[in-house]
Amino acid sequence: MPSPALTARISLQRACPACGHSRCADPAECLDSLTSHTWGNCDDCAGSGFAGELDPLAIFCRVCSGSGRVEISARPALTAVAA
Repeated sequence: MPSPALTARISLQRACPACGHSRCADPAECLDSLTSHTWGNCDDCAGSGFAGELDPLAIFCRVCSGSGRVEISARPALTAVAA
């Protein structure tokens, strides 16, 4: 008896950088998040959104879900330590 064929489901749509889904549940909330926060290019895919050679089984980058953008969090300023 032959074994059943395996089916792989791959999303061919890029995800929203704000919510991480290919179809936003609340587009107005995502738009507000995109305009009120600071965003930059994803370091893993250099902003292209594609997985590249490091992950040959994926189409889109796993960090940014194919959007090419990541939120830049505010980092506290470094203070000099007195010697």
